[in-house]
Amino acid sequence: MDNNRLSWMMGGEAGVGIMAADMVFSKTCTRGGLHIFSTVDYPSLIRGGHNVSHVQVDKEKVYSHAQQVDILVALNRETIDLHLDELSENAAIIYDGDNIELSYEDLKRQDVTLCNVPIGNLIKTNSLPKIVANTVALGASFGLVKYDLSILEGVLRDTYERKGESVVESNLKAAKAGFDYTAKNYAGTFTRSISPIHHPSGGTVGNSGTDDTGKKDVTTEKRMVITGNDAIAMAAIRAGLKFYSAYPMTPASSILHFLAAHERRFGYIVKQTEDEIAAINMAIGASYAGVRSMTGTSGGGFSLMSEALGLAAITETPLVAVWGQRPGPSTGLATWTEQSDLRFALSASQGDFQRIVMAPGDASECFYETIRAFNLAEKYQVPVIIMTDKYLAESHESVDIFDTSSIKIDRGDIIAPTDENEDVQNSYFKRFALTDSGISPRAFPGAHAGLVRVESSEHDEYGDYTENEDLRQAMVDKRFAKFDGVLSDLGEDAIKIMGEGTENETQKNENKNAITMISWGSIKGPIKEASKLLANDGILVRHAHVLYINPFDTKKMESIIKSADTTILVENNKGAQLGGVIKEKTGLDVDHTLLKYNGREFYPEEIYRKVKEIVGAVEAKS
Repeated sequence: MDNNRLSWMMGGEAGVGIMAADMVFSKTCTRGGLHIFSTVDYPSLIRGGHNVSHVQVDKEKVYSHAQQVDILVALNRETIDLHLDELSENAAIIYDGDNIELSYEDLKRQDVTLCNVPIGNLIKTNSLPKIVANTVALGASFGLVKYDLSILEGVLRDTYERKGESVVESNLKAAKAGFDYTAKNYAGTFTRSISPIHHPSGGTVGNSGTDDTGKKDVTTEKRMVITGNDAIAMAAIRAGLKFYSAYPMTPASSILHFLAAHERRFGYIVKQTEDEIAAINMAIGASYAGVRSMTGTSGGGFSLMSEALGLAAITETPLVAVWGQRPGPSTGLATWTEQSDLRFALSASQGDFQRIVMAPGDASECFYETIRAFNLAEKYQVPVIIMTDKYLAESHESVDIFDTSSIKIDRGDIIAPTDENEDVQNSYFKRFALTDSGISPRAFPGAHAGLVRVESSEHDEYGDYTENEDLRQAMVDKRFAKFDGVLSDLGEDAIKIMGEGTENETQKNENKNAITMISWGSIKGPIKEASKLLANDGILVRHAHVLYINPFDTKKMESIIKSADTTILVENNKGAQLGGVIKEKTGLDVDHTLLKYNGREFYPEEIYRKVKEIVGAVEAKS
């Protein structure tokens, strides 16, 4: 049994601090040098409902959470009823027996360790407020797995210090009470444990921390615990964002929250608008005026934004838009996840025009690709849509501090401001000059480069309205010509090849049942975890992660499919939307599909079982 790998879950009613506990648990593990991936599920209710946090802990990099749960912290009976079937072999349940009646007869299995922790009584004995019940349960969890209490105490102090010393002390006492109770009463009854690889104070644990040369090991470096939305917001700041406008809509709202919290520190403007129509139009206006701008929403909000997307296209105004997907149609499942908006993103708004559509797969890609999105938007003067989903947008992941040393800002072909000159000021600027590349120089109003005219109808090179048929065709061709250069800029990043067996072709050829999985967006993580499980069974998996869906790297996808023994498309939607794009662009079909559209993300085990099924079928035929 791997004692530095743990799946931990806490559940209870909304309002009992499930999300706060998720963050504290995740940071406590990360500060000890471990890796985490966590997700929080909650219903679309103003008040009440079942909330649950699920954290996967590992000494190695972890990319998604597992299907089974090793420790279930139940703050109410409903949590046990809903998640009992998810318990792994020899799992543990932490619960308060004074409030929850539980027995082995109820569970109908004898391998589970029942940890009856009198949370309410511990709170009363220590004269603590009821609100710290989640912290008592956190302490009990770490006591059960024999983790370092001092690391938990450090995280609690950092988390609650802004609320005053009395709040800090209450949480410290609560954590210690829970920790001491399980450490004393359940020592040796639970077989799993997790140990810090290093201590945040600088000391190392065991043989980890330094190599033979005395240099610091990578496991001791500081890491962040962030969501995909956090990474996008951080990247926007680093890219030079000056204006963000949005109307709150799950799962994009936390970008608005993050950016608003740091507005004064980094010197940009955040505007919560009255609706999504205003949000995108304000972002377009800010970009037209000469600053880097961004907006964000979900599918329902983008339905309102779609007309203005066309405005950005015909005026060739750079725009970055974040699209956090959730199940539809209409309100659908407002707080759950899906990948069902791809076709809409590719064709939103009327008319025939291009837009860049990308789908990062993890927090690191959210950061680096958002910076690239700003560069692409300004270089090619087009809308760039960053597609995420609830799973990626709101799940927490431990990542190394981002390396910004090689980041470059490319604002494209911008005419530098000239000295004030009456002749220049009164002349018209060729904002839409016909060029071989399709990219025209930009000038900003008031920059003394001439009069900048922009027309939302078809226009000539100066921006004046026209219905001339030759000009119309020339302008459409010009706007499409820009895309000739995008794929060359992206290079190998348009479709990333990952997985076991991709570096060693001999090894791949020896595997008769080699599988190539194709996916986009957040499924990257579950496939990476599934690939580990499959590798343990001797099955090598190649993974084609489509990072840029438009423009689409047709030649590379053709090569991927034709060189594969078996292909399997994995998507969080009913219609296999990426599969449709692949068929449209290449004329090729994939061999198998694995689709999920119940509002829940993929578990690695589901992908693992599908591949095993396919391999078994192939072996049976041979």
